[in-house]
Amino acid sequence: GSGSRKRVCLEGYAVSTHEIGFDEYTRFAEATGRKIPLDDGWGRSGQPVINVSFLDARSYARWLAQQTGKHYRLPTEAEWEYAARAGTDTLYWWGDDVESGRANCDGCGSQWDNRQPAPVGSFAPSEWGLYDTAGNVAEWTLSSYRPYPYKPDDGRDNPRAAGTRVARGGSFYDRP
Repeated sequence: GSGSRKRVCLEGYAVSTHEIGFDEYTRFAEATGRKIPLDDGWGRSGQPVINVSFLDARSYARWLAQQTGKHYRLPTEAEWEYAARAGTDTLYWWGDDVESGRANCDGCGSQWDNRQPAPVGSFAPSEWGLYDTAGNVAEWTLSSYRPYPYKPDDGRDNPRAAGTRVARGGSFYDRP
């Protein structure tokens, strides 16, 4: 991999197997009186939700927790990275090379590269059953950019911290 690495200790947690789709997000938006985000002309059915702010993503998780009685929140950056790599220490869960057709980005070898998001679940899942962890649409984390790298070393972040939040996973128009 590239970049510096930092060892963190994470407590047990779970993440959604798929990106949140427009269908799921629209139920939340309608129930809470929020504006339904634009789809940029790419369609909604089966598509990952786009044009969602950090605050809207966090509110969705809180709403989901209220609806289900379970504890939902956005993952920290450390939790997201660990899940996306399926516990490996490589750049992607499948290794360090891009490998054509594994993701949607500018140069990933998919039919959607640098054009638009792919439908949710268009690529093979990781060893842990997670879909679309590289490319397609960026995903919000709870972690703040400042200070970066964040502290403390356990990967947790203060959900009330101010400032820009970390998004991970890249998008259909990002380079691998």
